[in-house]
Amino acid sequence: MYVSSAQSFNDFVDGSIWKDIHDELNKWLDDIHESLEDPEDVLDDKQHAKLRGNAEAVRKFMLLPYMVRENILEDARREEESGEIEKETDITEGE
Repeated sequence: MYVSSAQSFNDFVDGSIWKDIHDELNKWLDDIHESLEDPEDVLDDKQHAKLRGNAEAVRKFMLLPYMVRENILEDARREEESGEIEKETDITEGE
């Protein structure tokens, strides 16, 4: 399903590009929190909900590389288990 390997994602999150993106996203979160906590900026319910939703989206995006890596590893485990089941079936059927 995925083109990249888990190691590719490890390299990505350990690299400078992800660090720069992550730092920028943290700035976005800081700005959102400042808007939510600013006593002079009176927000209506709709604006408040939108900012909270934006913060949640940014936090989820920050987790995306880790989630994809885990999905890749889980797919590999399933494929390995499936291969082991097929081998066991072949051995059993050959008897």
